[in-house]
Amino acid sequence: MRIINIVLCSNNSTLITDTGKIINIPSTSVNNNFLINIVVPEIHKNNYFECEDNVFASEESIQDLLEHYGIELPKNIKVEKVKHVFTEAIRSENIEGLKLFTEKLKKVNKEREFSVESCIDFLEHSDLPITAEGNILGYKYLNRYQNSEDIFVDCHTGKIQQKVGSIVKMDIKAVDPNRAVDCSYGLHVASYDYLKDFGGDILALVLVRPEDIISVPESDTAKIRVCKYQILTVLDNNEGKLSNDEISFWINLPAPLPKEVVEIKGRTQDFTVTPVQQKNSEPKKKSKKEIKSGKISKEKKSSIVNNVKEIVDNLKKKDIEKLMIKLLDTGELTQDEIQQVLNYKKKAKKSLNALFGTSRANYFRKYIEEIK
Repeated sequence: MRIINIVLCSNNSTLITDTGKIINIPSTSVNNNFLINIVVPEIHKNNYFECEDNVFASEESIQDLLEHYGIELPKNIKVEKVKHVFTEAIRSENIEGLKLFTEKLKKVNKEREFSVESCIDFLEHSDLPITAEGNILGYKYLNRYQNSEDIFVDCHTGKIQQKVGSIVKMDIKAVDPNRAVDCSYGLHVASYDYLKDFGGDILALVLVRPEDIISVPESDTAKIRVCKYQILTVLDNNEGKLSNDEISFWINLPAPLPKEVVEIKGRTQDFTVTPVQQKNSEPKKKSKKEIKSGKISKEKKSSIVNNVKEIVDNLKKKDIEKLMIKLLDTGELTQDEIQQVLNYKKKAKKSLNALFGTSRANYFRKYIEEIK
């Protein structure tokens, strides 16, 4: 179809096609970014924007498309609530992410149907799409820990230390599942609109797996109580809205390996926390026997050699990881950088999927094919 005109409004935007057809779509951040940054410039240039009929799908057509891709939703999910999320996944060809997301929901649905309903209610107000691994993105305000640049604490208790890469978790039974209770115990993640009335030293982008969502208060579905989340990054802009390019980067980036796991034992009123390791920890001292003899046992030597190898391998992997992130961020690598990735794969004797995750591996392969 050809779109020839657009009317942007606060709740719904109206699209007009060359046949006179009128299409109303929700004015979400994702939809508006697509319209303003892609559709409008194309209309100004060519007097129309050509696209598939399913780019802005109705509830019925979305259901047909889900069936076409073999995606089966739990019966208690109301498609109209997350139409914008599913439409964006189909438009951006994130079918695999959508499949993984629905599979996770089906597993949770067998044990905690109310958690699935909570997840959908939260996504209804979210302006961030599903990731390529079927997870959810959200926001969280944190405060700096003792003026530290890289360690933060929660705004509520000031006790839960965490940093970028940290996984923060608590026992699932310690999170309040009662949706009738507005403020209660558990780890909290929110949509941007909810956080506008709050504040902290920094605003973090966090990753939540659908299976870790426990409940959403019925009175305010823009925040969720979870048993686990991971901090992906601290947003440079404290106002928090991600650009189109930033959204694309984070939804396609596989969940990073955790730097540490911060485990909360107990409920938020009475708990203990595993502290985050400081950067400059003192090296382990040699025993008096080792100092006196000047010798180290074979076992100790072997341990040291293995540790050094592991450190070197980790440093090399970090360098390669930076190249993969550069590719996602800029869309290009030099021939030398491509060769570095391939050499690392060969030396590691592992597949690209095993080293970098399916989505990044596929992106790398596609890029190599395009530049040949």
